[in-house]
Amino acid sequence: MSLIIAKNKLNRNQLAELPAPEITNTHRPVKFSQLVDKTYRALNKQGYKIKREEFATARDNHLFFGGFALENTLQNRADVFKSDRDVFFGIRSSYNKSLAVTACMGNSLMVCENLEISSDIVLSRKNTKNSEIDISPMLNTIISGIVTSQINTNNRFEAYQNTEISSNQANDLIMDLAEASEKKTTSNAFPARAVIPTIKEFHNQRHDEFKGNHLWNLYNSVTENLKGSDLHKLPARTMAAQSAFDSVANFQAISVEDEIALAN
Repeated sequence: MSLIIAKNKLNRNQLAELPAPEITNTHRPVKFSQLVDKTYRALNKQGYKIKREEFATARDNHLFFGGFALENTLQNRADVFKSDRDVFFGIRSSYNKSLAVTACMGNSLMVCENLEISSDIVLSRKNTKNSEIDISPMLNTIISGIVTSQINTNNRFEAYQNTEISSNQANDLIMDLAEASEKKTTSNAFPARAVIPTIKEFHNQRHDEFKGNHLWNLYNSVTENLKGSDLHKLPARTMAAQSAFDSVANFQAISVEDEIALAN
């Protein structure tokens, strides 16, 4: 699966060769390759190894996008990071003042050249005076929330596995998601065309590890039938399903924002 949806992809060496604009009193853009180097150092410092990376530019190399799939290297966090899912980190910036330096992280990631960036948590910093100094703390701040995000994911999925639901409850939950989508109250949470296939998936789950009359089965039935849908809406749709299912499972997430506030 691609980390970035873009046409003009390039590697780190090609990125380093791109010229940066002149610095002015009000506009001090950080060179794209330097932003990547700062991201590498910040991730490595907090114990993350980069398993996969993708970079792209757009609009005559004035816009930059980067995506990273991460692996935990610290033994004391081994129980937090599961082998069956990746953690993602994304960055974007610009030379033409159209984009602030933005970083995001989570279990899902969408960075694309239409200027959208979607993930669990996002922070940004404008390319103005002292921006190069401020970027490293911003990166460190958002990376510090990765562990909390993983703990939330683990606890959420465990709650789903332990929450039994009937066939009627499963049907009602899917219909509620579809109706919310039609009313556009939850970012097009669930396409109507996927309702029947999802209900069928719940009753005839193709994966043995998901079978059962529980919320875990229904959640995986939802994500299975969102595959191939609009990639730009996929993160929002997944989070909308989680929001609906969290209340059923009585799951309360630890606040990443609160952890970041305490860290500062």
